[in-house]
Amino acid sequence: MNSKVTYLRGIWFAGLLLTAGGYDCVAADELAQPVSVVLKEKAICTRRVVLLGDIAFLNGGPDSMLQRLSEVEIDELPADGKAKTATRSQIQFCLRLAGFPATSFELAGATDVVISPRRQSLNADDLFRAAKEEALRRLPWPKDSVSVRLMQPITVPLPKVAEGETLELRAEPHQSAFTFGRVQMNVTIKINGERRLALAVYLEILPIQEVLLARRTIARGETLGENDMVRERRPLDPKDTRYARPSDVIGKKARRDLPQGSTLQKTDVEFGDGDGAIQAGQTVRLVAKLGSMDVVVLAEAMQA
Repeated sequence: MNSKVTYLRGIWFAGLLLTAGGYDCVAADELAQPVSVVLKEKAICTRRVVLLGDIAFLNGGPDSMLQRLSEVEIDELPADGKAKTATRSQIQFCLRLAGFPATSFELAGATDVVISPRRQSLNADDLFRAAKEEALRRLPWPKDSVSVRLMQPITVPLPKVAEGETLELRAEPHQSAFTFGRVQMNVTIKINGERRLALAVYLEILPIQEVLLARRTIARGETLGENDMVRERRPLDPKDTRYARPSDVIGKKARRDLPQGSTLQKTDVEFGDGDGAIQAGQTVRLVAKLGSMDVVVLAEAMQA
């Protein structure tokens, strides 16, 4: 009740000031030619506070007056991001309240102006970043020891957010236990507290391991030393055991020519008798599982 009385008193006082002309802020030389204020039918505003320059074309009159007119506050967009309509009478009242005499401007154009907030689409990178940060926070391993990448692109249409709206991205793992490989993160998008979209974001999480690169071209039969290799950290599938460690290759001979920069694998070097490598002509035992049955076949290795 009190707020309503205060509001009515404010309107009465503003009207009294307008009638008395006490708030006129236009110099005498600016009254020679009224400014043409042509209202738009529709306007897009990048701010919550709507200015006259956002919703109208201004022509005529001194530049100083055009600048002041363009900065007159007309309305404020609602927090929910919905459009709002400003009437011509409302705009005229705001101009008079700002101190511009009725003879200093002429209103034309639309009777009502529909004002919409400028909205920007969410970026897929924002969703990936939210999913990645939450995954890293929950991982039991140090952040610098794992690699996280987007496994498949995010192609669904994403909601748009206007300036001033509150955006919340919440990511949670689909399963509580984390393992290396494919991980599903469920991302929820909320705007002003309202849930707009929920989707799955698939990540690939791999450990970063050290691999060896040939520092120079190594000929077949050469013995590899520490100075022949460069160490580099890369994300690798933990099930991939092809890549050599220093202990696998140092002091051993190259089985083939190794180009400079090539990744060294365990099979790139010759194995000694005690290394457990299969030799040519050696009988090997192959085991295949078929359900609950084991099928065993003896074969002869054709080459080492």
